[in-house]
Amino acid sequence: MGRETARLLPLLLPVVVAEILTVTVAASAFAASQPSPETLAGVWALLIVTAVAEAFPVPLENVPVGGTSLATIFIVGTSVIYGWEAAVIVAFVAQVAVEIGRRRDLPRVAYNGGVYALGAAATAATTHSVIATHAIVGPSVGVT
Repeated sequence: MGRETARLLPLLLPVVVAEILTVTVAASAFAASQPSPETLAGVWALLIVTAVAEAFPVPLENVPVGGTSLATIFIVGTSVIYGWEAAVIVAFVAQVAVEIGRRRDLPRVAYNGGVYALGAAATAATTHSVIATHAIVGPSVGVT
């Protein structure tokens, strides 16, 4: 273990443990739901656009470079349309793929993948709470 990794371990370890648990539960729940081919195609499409948005950021007016990513829009969309499980999977896979493509070291890949996965889970919980609270239901948002 490198010196920098050892120094970051108190931050890295809880994120990676939570990441493993969250992604495992999300993947298991998504698989158990037996998604239709249409759902798989939709999730796959959102995964691709999320990865592209993350890999090729566009500058946003009055937002510092690296301050935000348009990928978050697609992750929230995945959550609203297909559920928290799909959002966690999309966020994790997209971020890990981009980080590996950028040839980042393993601790950074693990941490950033975890942050995205945990962020997707938190966002999904919030989104679905707001939808339920305000009785925004119907087929257009995938919540009944």
